[in-house]
Amino acid sequence: MGDTTIAQDILEGVKELLAELGSTRILRVITKTEDPENSTNVLSVNTDVDNETYFYDYESKYINGTTVKEGDKQALIDLLTFGQDPKLIDCIIDGTEVWKVIKVFPTEIAGIGAVVVLQIRK
Repeated sequence: MGDTTIAQDILEGVKELLAELGSTRILRVITKTEDPENSTNVLSVNTDVDNETYFYDYESKYINGTTVKEGDKQALIDLLTFGQDPKLIDCIIDGTEVWKVIKVFPTEIAGIGAVVVLQIRK
């Protein structure tokens, strides 16, 4: 089995995991562009994208009160389905709750960006 075949098998497993355990949540992507009428003005554009997302808690040993606070969670998303730069995700909307993205941890499988873990906070 080559790296590509193994990567494909892992990607399929990730998709199945998210379909089984995750929920469809809204990822709010913010992009900034230059105002065509005033080049010193920057415009922000919000785009909401539905994506299967799995939330899970941090292990207590990682909660230090500074970089990881009590109540922080991790969110796993399928980067291939999302199809955009995960650093553009501002927040995740779960029903009426809004989770701010604190940090992005992209991962690769055989050189392919497949999933991303986000540190999120209310």
